[in-house]
Amino acid sequence: MSDLPEGLFNLDIILQGDSAQTEEILLSYAVLLSNKRITDKNASLCLRILRTNNRKATDVLFGDSNPETFFNTVQPEGPLIESVFNLLASFYPGELYENILLACTGFLKNSYASNKYLTRVYLPTEENILHTAKYLVACRKKTAESIIGFLKTIRNSGPCPESLTSFLPEIISAYFDNVKKIDSIFPASLIRGANRGISRTQGTDT
Repeated sequence: MSDLPEGLFNLDIILQGDSAQTEEILLSYAVLLSNKRITDKNASLCLRILRTNNRKATDVLFGDSNPETFFNTVQPEGPLIESVFNLLASFYPGELYENILLACTGFLKNSYASNKYLTRVYLPTEENILHTAKYLVACRKKTAESIIGFLKTIRNSGPCPESLTSFLPEIISAYFDNVKKIDSIFPASLIRGANRGISRTQGTDT
């Protein structure tokens, strides 16, 4: 069976619409992909569905899978890693569906933790890291642990420029500090529209 369901190359055109019919088509594509093993060839298509932030399509796509390990069968390559970072940069804390956030941060954490040379394939920028860490302002504990795991991996990776790792201890320390507010260390532009309906202290895992 092909990795790419026939007609999936039209997905971006379809997603430009905003109607009940568009969602129905999106769900159909999610069903097609949910019945396939996630591979290097179709992982980017899954990300295009996740980028819509559509909960129904996301739940269909994940099925019974654990979002945190959904992309574990995929070989992390530069373009895919960059797409994940771009997705995270497109939303404010609290806006992105929690399971999508967990899938993205889980992919980053697991990819960099399992391959110490991955920073040579794609070295995250300071902006990449800030846009990932900003979700600590409003996410559930399981997701926060995934983000912290990624940050610690990058901090301990080598070679990594000091400009990239110098602020990581501050973020990690602020998260575990019951006095200091985690949002105080991020630029206001990253969290200005944050929806704090889910907080690091009040959220519960689902």
